[in-house]
Amino acid sequence: MKPIFPRFLSVAFLCTLGQLNVAQATLDFSNAGFEDNLTGWYASPEDKSLGLSQPLPEAAHSGEIGLRVTQQGTAGSWLQSPRVTIQPNQDYRLSFWARILDTSGIGVWVQFYGDDGRVIKPAGGDLSLQLPPKPSDWSKHTLDFHPPTGATAMTVAVHGYSKHKVKADFDDFSITPVDPSAKPKLHHALIPDPARVDAIAASLPAIPDGVAPSIDDRALWETLKSDDPQLAKRIMTQAERFYLQPPPELSLEAYQASVKSGDRQIDNVTSHRRYRLVILVLAEAMENQGRFLPAINSEIKAICSEPSWILSAHVPFSGDRNDLGTAMTAWNLATVYDILGNRLNPQTRELIKKEVKSRALSKYLATVRGEAKPEWWSLDPNNWNAVVHGGLVGSAIVFLDDPHERAEVIAGAELGVKRYINSFPPDGYSLEGMGYWKYGFGHYILLAETAYQSTNGLVDLYTPENCRLIILFPYRFEMDQGLFPAYGDAMLTEPSSGWLNHIIDKRFGLEAGTERVWAPDPTYSAFLYSYGVNLAFDDNEPPLIKADSSMLNGHRLHDWFDLSQIYVGRLPEGVDGLSFSFKGGHNGVSHGHNDIGSFVVELGGVPVLVDPGVPVYNAASMGPNAYQHHVKASYGHPVPLVAGQWQKHGSEYKAMVLETDFDEAGDHIVLDIAQAYSLPVVKSLIRSFDFDRTGAGKITVTDTVDFDSPQSFGTALLTYGEAKEISPDVWEVSNKGQTVRVHIESSAAYTVTNGWLKDESREGKVRRLGIDLNEPATAATISLKITPVTH
Repeated sequence: MKPIFPRFLSVAFLCTLGQLNVAQATLDFSNAGFEDNLTGWYASPEDKSLGLSQPLPEAAHSGEIGLRVTQQGTAGSWLQSPRVTIQPNQDYRLSFWARILDTSGIGVWVQFYGDDGRVIKPAGGDLSLQLPPKPSDWSKHTLDFHPPTGATAMTVAVHGYSKHKVKADFDDFSITPVDPSAKPKLHHALIPDPARVDAIAASLPAIPDGVAPSIDDRALWETLKSDDPQLAKRIMTQAERFYLQPPPELSLEAYQASVKSGDRQIDNVTSHRRYRLVILVLAEAMENQGRFLPAINSEIKAICSEPSWILSAHVPFSGDRNDLGTAMTAWNLATVYDILGNRLNPQTRELIKKEVKSRALSKYLATVRGEAKPEWWSLDPNNWNAVVHGGLVGSAIVFLDDPHERAEVIAGAELGVKRYINSFPPDGYSLEGMGYWKYGFGHYILLAETAYQSTNGLVDLYTPENCRLIILFPYRFEMDQGLFPAYGDAMLTEPSSGWLNHIIDKRFGLEAGTERVWAPDPTYSAFLYSYGVNLAFDDNEPPLIKADSSMLNGHRLHDWFDLSQIYVGRLPEGVDGLSFSFKGGHNGVSHGHNDIGSFVVELGGVPVLVDPGVPVYNAASMGPNAYQHHVKASYGHPVPLVAGQWQKHGSEYKAMVLETDFDEAGDHIVLDIAQAYSLPVVKSLIRSFDFDRTGAGKITVTDTVDFDSPQSFGTALLTYGEAKEISPDVWEVSNKGQTVRVHIESSAAYTVTNGWLKDESREGKVRRLGIDLNEPATAATISLKITPVTH
C-alpha cells in the first residue's frame, strides 16, 4: 500500500510538526492515490456513461491502483476529487505523477470554493496544468498557487478535452503548504546568465520606453499622411465609422462556447476589436485633435475586460499561460500606450499596465527566474516562439519600470528565440510555408528591430548566420510575380510584404531596390506594433549585415532547396508560359500536410493545377483527427493513392531524392516516395518530374509502382477551376481565364472521376480529378503531360 497521511494527528505530533518546514505538512486528501478505486471522486455524466476515467492496476505509479483516462475523440473526461480544506493567505503546491501513453489533450484543473459552497474564480482565470501532448514516461508535475480571497476549500479535477484522443495515467496526488521564499529554483534552458542580464540592463534607459513614434513626433505623422494619402484616407474613413460604434460584444459565455466547440468564431470578434483599435489610434495620431480618444479608451476598456486574451482554440493546451493572442494583445496595448502617452486618461493607462503585467509579463518573468517551467512555445521551433517572445519584449520595454526586469525578459527571449531561428534548414527554406514565413519570421524581424533599438545595438538578433539565407526565401520561392506554392497551411495567394522586405533589404544590405511601404500587409492589419516598428525604422541607417545578394542578380531558371526537397522552375525571362513547383520532404512539418510529391502548375499569374493550401481552421482541421481532413490528407493533394491507402503522418514518412539534373533546356528530378505510405505490399514507388523549357513549357509527372501482389493504384489533379474531357486521354483544366491541357498515359485502363473534396480550404471548394486504374495491378505507370492552352 502507498503511504497515506493519517486523518487525525496527536497534539504532540502537531506541535513537533510546527517546528519543521511548513512544506512537510501534506494536507488531508482522501483517496489521493486511487487505492479505494474512485471512492470520493465525482465523474461527470459523460465520463461515467462512457467509462473514460477508470481505476486500474496497470495505471499505478505506486501502490496497487492508479487512474487511467482513455478517450476516442468524443466527449471529454471530468473526474473531480473530494473537497480539501485550505487556509487563507497560504501558498500551496499541488503535486502528482502522470504519464502519457498516446497523444494527449488532458490536464489537471483546480477549483476553489467559499464557505457557502459556491465556486470562486481566481482573478487570472482558471487554474490548470496542461500535460505535454506527446507520449512520455512517468514524471512528477507540480503547480504552485495562492488561493483567491474567500476560498476555504479546493478540488482537483482530471479533465480530458472534448474531441481529443487521450490515453494517460495519473497517480499520487498531494497538496502541500509552501513558504513562497523557500520555493526551489528550477533549472532549464530559458534562465539567462545573470551577467548577460546585467549587461542588457545597463544598455536600457532608466525610464521605460518603446520604439513606436510618439503622437508628438508631428513631422513623422505628417509624412505618413503626405507620402501615402490613400492609406491616410482609408484609415480616417474607417475611424470615423468605428468611433460612432461601441466595441463588438464579447461575452464569457460566447468565449466558453468557442473553447468547447473549437469553432474559433469568437476569435473573429477579438481580432476585429484589435483592428478597430489600430485604426482609431492611427487616425488620432494623424489628426491630433483628441476626437478619437473617447472611442480608444472604450476599446481598451473592452479588451481589458475580456475573460481571456488566449485565442479560444489555444485554451486546451495553453491553460492560463501565454499564447499568440495574449502576446499580440499585450504588444498592441503597449504600442497604444507608447504612441498616445498622456493623451490616454490616467485610469486607462493604469488599466493597460496592470492587465499586461498580470496576464503576460508576470508569467514569463517567473519562468526566466526559475520559478516556473518554460511554456512549451518558448523553446519550440515553430512560429509561436518568435511571435510570443516578440510580444513579451515589446510590452516589457514599455511597462516594466525596473531596467533589470526588462533585461530579464529580453535576455530570456534572446535565448528562447534561437530555437526558432535554428529550426530553419541550412538551405533557407521555410518549412511552415510562405504565410508563416511572413508571420513567424516577420515577427522575428520585429523582435530583432525592437531589441536592437531598445538596447542600443547590444542585443543583435540579425547576426545568426542562417538569417542570410532565410531572408532570401521569398525571392527564391516565388513562381511568378507575387505567386508562391501553397504547400501546407499557406494561402493560395500571399500579398506582398513590402514593409518587411524593405527592413530586411536595409538591415542586410541586399540592395534589392525595395521602396519604403508605410502600411504593413493584411497579415499584420490588426497588429498596431507592426506599424510602430515600421514607422520608427530609420531608413538612412547603414546595413548591419552584408548578406550575399548574388541570388537576386538576374533571372533564375530554377531554385532547388536541396535539404527540404523543394523545387521551383521558371521559363526564361520575358517568355510567357508555365512555371512549376513540387515538393518532397517529409510529413512531420509544423503546419504541414501529408503531401509528399505534391505539385503546382502556374500560367499567366494563376495557379491552375494546385496544392489546395490552408484549410479552414476549426476543430476538424486542427484537432486529433486533423489528417483525416481532406485538405490536409494526401487524398486532397495531387499525389498517388496506393493500394487504397493515404500517406501517413510523421517525420519518418519521407521522400528520397534519386536523381537531379538541372540545365537551361529543362530540369529532371526523381523521387522515391514509397516511404510516405509505408506499405509492405509496395516494392517500389517512384515519382519523376520533368520541366521542359521549350516554347511555353511542358511538364511531365510520372508515377511508376511495383507491388508484390495485385493492388489498386491511382493519382490525382486538383484545381479551384473547371475541368472537362476533350478527347480520350485528354483533359483541359481552367481557372480564372487560364487553361492547361493534360494528356494522360497509362499502362492499363483507367477511369477519371471529376468530383469535389469533402472538406473546403480557405479558398473554397476544391475540385479533384481522380485518375484510377480499373483493375488491380502488380506494376503500373501513369504519366501526366501538361502543356499550356493558348487562345
